[in-house]
Amino acid sequence: MSKRCTALEVLSIPELLDIMQASLTPYDLAQCVLVSSEFRTLFTPLLWHTVSLTTLEQHNHFTTSPQVQKALIRNARFVRVIRVWTAKSLRPFMDVKAEELCYLNSLEFTWLRMQGGHATSLTETVARSAIRDTSNERVAWSLGRRVTKRQHTFSLNLGAREATLRELYQARAKVEDGPSQTAKDRYLHRTRLLRLQKKEARPPVVPIWLRNEIVPPPSDPRPYELYEDPKDDQLLILFLSYFQELKIFMSTSLVFFNPAVLKSFGTRLGMLRYLSLTLDDVGHKNRYATLTNLLDKEYPHLERLRLMFSNTGWTTLVHSNDQGESDAVTSSSLSESKVAGPPILSMKSLMIEDNVHFYTDTDTRKPPQPWLFFLRRCINLTSLSLSSIPSAVLIEVAGIVSECCPLLDDLAIGCVSSAQSWMNHRPTDNNIASLLAACSPRSDDEATCSTLALPPILRFTSSKRTTGLKQLRLYGVPFHDQDYAPDSDPFARNNITPFRALSRHMHCLTHLDFDSMMEYDNGELFLRIVQKFPKLEMMNALPYARMKAHRNKGWVDAGLWIASVTSGEWACMETLRVLKVNINGFTSSASISVSAAAPAMPVTGTPVDLDSTNNNQDSDTEPVSDSQAESLSDLMRTSTINTLQHQVCQHLNLLTSLRELCLGVQPTDELEYCRVLTGVQEDCLELSLDSGLNRMEDLKELRVLSVMRMKHKIRLEEVKWMVAHWPKLDAIPGLLSSAAYNDTDEEWEALQDEEQDIVHWIKENKPLLKYAVVTAPKGSLEDQSRPR
Repeated sequence: MSKRCTALEVLSIPELLDIMQASLTPYDLAQCVLVSSEFRTLFTPLLWHTVSLTTLEQHNHFTTSPQVQKALIRNARFVRVIRVWTAKSLRPFMDVKAEELCYLNSLEFTWLRMQGGHATSLTETVARSAIRDTSNERVAWSLGRRVTKRQHTFSLNLGAREATLRELYQARAKVEDGPSQTAKDRYLHRTRLLRLQKKEARPPVVPIWLRNEIVPPPSDPRPYELYEDPKDDQLLILFLSYFQELKIFMSTSLVFFNPAVLKSFGTRLGMLRYLSLTLDDVGHKNRYATLTNLLDKEYPHLERLRLMFSNTGWTTLVHSNDQGESDAVTSSSLSESKVAGPPILSMKSLMIEDNVHFYTDTDTRKPPQPWLFFLRRCINLTSLSLSSIPSAVLIEVAGIVSECCPLLDDLAIGCVSSAQSWMNHRPTDNNIASLLAACSPRSDDEATCSTLALPPILRFTSSKRTTGLKQLRLYGVPFHDQDYAPDSDPFARNNITPFRALSRHMHCLTHLDFDSMMEYDNGELFLRIVQKFPKLEMMNALPYARMKAHRNKGWVDAGLWIASVTSGEWACMETLRVLKVNINGFTSSASISVSAAAPAMPVTGTPVDLDSTNNNQDSDTEPVSDSQAESLSDLMRTSTINTLQHQVCQHLNLLTSLRELCLGVQPTDELEYCRVLTGVQEDCLELSLDSGLNRMEDLKELRVLSVMRMKHKIRLEEVKWMVAHWPKLDAIPGLLSSAAYNDTDEEWEALQDEEQDIVHWIKENKPLLKYAVVTAPKGSLEDQSRPR
């Protein structure tokens, strides 16, 4: 008995619990609970901390199983977070006494996780099921057995199809006295596709003629009828009336149409700290008035507010005036000036998304923005996020921020839309630059000048601010060549540009995350920033949009990278800890010409001496054949590319404080309303020992090396070198993804064997090293918490 108590005390150490919770899945913890009562006492609170119902099967079993209902009543006191995708999943909680759920503090409505497709394995979905109860093992076991059986049937069907395909190919080969090359290629591609589907990892790009070969996996139909049910609103209102002590309410999928739901937040949820709402059709008079009243309430504890509007929510405000007596809000009915309410001292973060108005910037029938009055009350606001908002509203926001938000140090601007900015981006640029200038302080010399005497770049600066922004995120903001014009240029004196406004935060900005439209190249912007900003700790220049352009043009050209290094050191060389950037263009003619012009760094190996080659050609009187000239050209090209690879790796080695290096674009398939990534980086860093990886041995602090969606050449020897020279390395996302991107079947088969050796070596020597594999048809990645 004493040994058991001692073991229980050891396992109760918080640090050890954190390690066990990170290493073991909820299913593993549930199995530990079945071992002994001591484990049941120890792990039950962890298993019941979050009740997450993100799949249709989880919802069905949670709402229909009597065993689950009994377990919920018995362990309700441990529930802290409820995460569902429909209000119907809240019915079992209504049978639990409010005293039992006294510690519930968060209710979240998330997107339904689709099991159709290859993004998530059915077996893995059930194994990671967060219906974490300790006495539901029978239900979980039967559910897992049924799903495993269904998945096994799916695998057998794929195997049968592959056998049939092989028999047809062999029969045709006998009849035709040997198959043609086209028939052979088609057979290999079909076989490879079927094998990848068995492993739920097929290539990210499938030719059109092969799409009919995709076998749909077993899945349940999407329950559209569960979304549009008027009774859901009543159920949610009743739930909120029972549990009034909620501190966090998040909604990313549930769209509110009933004004009564919004009223319940203002009347019953006085303890809210984080409120996230998704609204639709707020142009309706009653809904607009309800939202206005909601924002006028006093929230003594509210710290974060997120409002997501529908893109069509304001069309009624503009186009319903032609009808007789419309029920919509018009500018005449709300033309009276409104005074902001009392300040909200606890408010720290405000997020506005998809607040797009379908009218031109010169339209006089603009409806008022209710959240602008709310922004005036946030005098202690430190974080502001604006996504998909009209360009004209940025001017109003700039004035409010300059006057009422002197503590703002975190700003995000994304996807600004304007009717005039599609053909001419200058109006949008000026408005964005005005907002950036409003977040910057004035110097002593500028403070003595009057507002009218100030240049355009300083008219929105705040005299109340003492420091500028520390964190900035810009998405979909194009930068032009004129933005980098010196102050002596007439254009720079008369216009506000985003880059000039950004430069005012040079000495205080620590985190910078920006993205541009794909038709613009922001490589020059990236290099200008890292050369001038001395306090940068995180720099993210990865595009979050489609990657089609990466096949022809890189995000940051390798030649420009080397040229910037030779012209001077980066200002953030010692402070940079996180760097996310694509380095491409190694084989382009521009990169090679710049590399040849720049002074070469010492490189190990024996690259081709171009001068000696030319001298030999001059002294040799014999003519050179076309094949010899082509071979010599390829040799020179390969040597130059190898030199470029070494130079880039040698420069990355100078970033000794680097903890995270992301060279590949991360997936966005799990994000809603986000453009899907297609394609991979072909012309990128190879990261092999022969191409300069051994020149990055000084990155002793490196923890994460991301090579997602890259055609790298990291093999077993490279992995051994990384583990030996980077002692703090924790993850290599994208390590095993190269096999799915190769074109030829021979290379694919060879890489499959090499990657199996890598997995075996990691299990034996570095079992906690994380990596990722390609599992989705569109390239989404499934993280491997631990090697299998």
